[in-house]
Amino acid sequence: MVLAALLVSSGLNAQGGRGPGGPGRTPMTEEDIKERVDQLAETLKLSEEQHKLLEKSELDWYKKMDVERQKMRSEGGQGMDREARRAQMMEMREEHDAKIKEILGEEQFKQYQEIQEKRRSENQQGRRPEDGDSERPARGRGRN
Repeated sequence: MVLAALLVSSGLNAQGGRGPGGPGRTPMTEEDIKERVDQLAETLKLSEEQHKLLEKSELDWYKKMDVERQKMRSEGGQGMDREARRAQMMEMREEHDAKIKEILGEEQFKQYQEIQEKRRSENQQGRRPEDGDSERPARGRGRN
């Protein structure tokens, strides 16, 4: 699916500088979100009503996530610990997925989950050092 590749390259956490949060990343614009929803609508063969509902849900989700990112930045590491923050984000994702499931049919939601999982997996791979770069020389190596 060409569209799945597009979603991966320009999705929620895209590597090319788009995507929410993270060092060196620029949050998606409203236009980016609408474009992503348009792509999903085509792939999932959404009705006009589903398209509108999904777009609203995605825009609301990104605004909510942006507020959370701003909170994290303003806390400067003094807020929740990493695991608590992760648990909160997972809960928020589950709530978001439940809303999406209400909008989509069963088969559409299954496809949606597959697209999202592939995107997440490829984004995680993109964050890792490439081909052999993962091994840095230890400090002091080569010194006698």
